[in-house]
Amino acid sequence: MSLLNKHDDFNQFEKSADNSFWEKSSKIAASFIVLLLLSLFPLFVKSPYYLHIGIVTFIYIIAPASLRVITISGQFPLAHAAFMGIGAYTSAVL
Repeated sequence: MSLLNKHDDFNQFEKSADNSFWEKSSKIAASFIVLLLLSLFPLFVKSPYYLHIGIVTFIYIIAPASLRVITISGQFPLAHAAFMGIGAYTSAVL
């Protein structure tokens, strides 16, 4: 009877592995669709004001996302604020 229970547990693991594959695949597909829609954002917005607001919002979304990737890898982020500041200063001067 214990052998049967172990086999049932294995089937349970196998089912959860299939679910995690489909969950990962659906997350990747949803991320791709969102990225595609966000890349088409400038084509549909006619007002320069709303375009500027959208671009600044996307920049502020990218910055913490990159910080999260670096902190997950175990590194200490030191230069992100400096690079954002240098980029802001350069774009203001130009």
